Amino acid sequence: MADNYIQVNSVSKHFGVGEARKMILNKISFPIEKGSFVSIIGPSGCGKSTMLQIIAGLQEAAEGEVILGNKKVDAPPFDMVYLFQQYNKSIFPWKTVKENVKFGMESRKKWSKSEIEQRSNEMIELVGLYDCRDYYTHQLSGGMQQRVAIARALACEPDVLLMDEPFSAVDAMTRGSLQDLVLDLWTKLGLTILFVTHDIDEAVYLSSRVIVLNRAPRNLAADVSIDLPYPRERLTTPEMPNFLKYRHQLYEEIFDAEKRGNSEEIMA
Repeated sequence: MADNYIQVNSVSKHFGVGEARKMILNKISFPIEKGSFVSIIGPSGCGKSTMLQIIAGLQEAAEGEVILGNKKVDAPPFDMVYLFQQYNKSIFPWKTVKENVKFGMESRKKWSKSEIEQRSNEMIELVGLYDCRDYYTHQLSGGMQQRVAIARALACEPDVLLMDEPFSAVDAMTRGSLQDLVLDLWTKLGLTILFVTHDIDEAVYLSSRVIVLNRAPRNLAADVSIDLPYPRERLTTPEMPNFLKYRHQLYEEIFDAEKRGNSEEIMA
């Protein structure tokens, strides 16, 4: 029996009132197993980021609920960390790499100074930045800054990592390197990861499961298990017949969801 760690139950969200009211999410339900890597994809404007923020307790659902473990999420949980799209705005330019990583731990007041020192060094080494630990963020490339944001998030020992299009601003080579880094950290640390992306190839490469959201009628379009072996290999995994099968299937789902959304707008 699946160990459903997160349960999204009939979540709806809308903005505005009266004639200006706009439905963003419409009675969406799905479980997330502990230790899984789940990507959320869909056409632009389908509510992917809104869904992730509701799961994180950063937005309130109009209807429905999110359960983490056995507890309803009504505020950001301590064992869940959210990595925003604009990662360079989430790290402090006046702090070094190490000071940025230590910041999240110090604010929680859970660890002693020696534990913070040890844990921050471990996380910086895990993301491959130990030799840059005393650099300021302006001395780092975009990909390295994203590694700082990841290290700081993981230093707090979360069980769940929520990532909102974290690699959209970096070049293709850096994106591939960061994808492999996240997969390595997911395996080593036993994380549960929810990952929002526009990139179907990225979703297939990373995920054990992909959820597709509709733009109309704002509900769940598909829920696809990705049966590809881990560890994923940068050169060989995308050439596997099953990778191409899932890629084709998800493109079809996205195209269908886009058509439904366009039809709804024309009818409106």
